[in-house]
Amino acid sequence: EEVLKKKNLINPPFSSETQFLTAVTSQKTEELELLDDAIFKYRQEVENNPNNCEFYKKLGQLLQKKGSINEAIEVYSTAVKLSPESADFHHHLGAAFAVIQRWDEAIVEYRKAIDFHDKSPFIYNHLGEAQAKLRLWSEAIASYQKAIELDPDYANYHYNLAEAFEQTGKLKQAISSYQKAVELNPKFTKAVKRLEETRIKQAAADAAYLHRKNELATPETDYEGCLDAVSS
Repeated sequence: EEVLKKKNLINPPFSSETQFLTAVTSQKTEELELLDDAIFKYRQEVENNPNNCEFYKKLGQLLQKKGSINEAIEVYSTAVKLSPESADFHHHLGAAFAVIQRWDEAIVEYRKAIDFHDKSPFIYNHLGEAQAKLRLWSEAIASYQKAIELDPDYANYHYNLAEAFEQTGKLKQAISSYQKAVELNPKFTKAVKRLEETRIKQAAADAAYLHRKNELATPETDYEGCLDAVSS
């Protein structure tokens, strides 16, 4: 197992299809051979120890790493049945659903994970990401805010919150969150770019508002008074 960790073959759950595909396509032949050997080993462990949930989780992680997502889901599901109150197993199952964009099922599992462990910012962030994919912006905002409450120093959580604010037209809140992400990680180039773009959008919105306000404040012409003056 230590060799697997050094080779990055046992990981926390992927939170997006992009992260998953990047991990799979970057594997070298040597790593894939090691991965197959590890999968074989843990299949044997599961057969010999059918009630050991940890073996199912590790097998699921390895299958997910290889790209066998549906099989990983089956393995994680077995782990959840054996230990239904394990936040970790529900989290891994939810993340596997997320990889293949089964967002509703991912949300269900993330919520179950939170039911049993509500102190993990990582799970709240994953929940927010799944909700965002379904454009459930208010729910995503609440999830990201909870992640930040638990871990206020992680730039990605602030960035995700900023994106959700931007999607709902709350540009000032988005700017504040992008700014916080940049403060925490000045090399976060995507956040720097989005911060500048959102500031420009906010400036344009402010200018449009002031223009409209000035139009409404302009006195209307007193046509009746003009007619009286002409008549006299």
